[in-house]
Amino acid sequence: MSQRSDILAALQHGDRLTALDCWARFRCKDPSRVINLLRMDGHKIPMPKFYNENGHRFAVWQIEEA
Repeated sequence: MSQRSDILAALQHGDRLTALDCWARFRCKDPSRVINLLRMDGHKIPMPKFYNENGHRFAVWQIEEA
């Protein structure tokens, strides 16, 4: 499978993904680019939520159930 399909499957499964998660699980260096490509393909992926922890800001992508 490709990084794009792996990330989409993880999000559709309900996983929360950070850039570090994407690197560890899928060896994806730029998850924001992959997620933008998925959006351009028509998938409804909301903008990431940003969190601050130990002085670091990071994005978390998740598809919320309606």
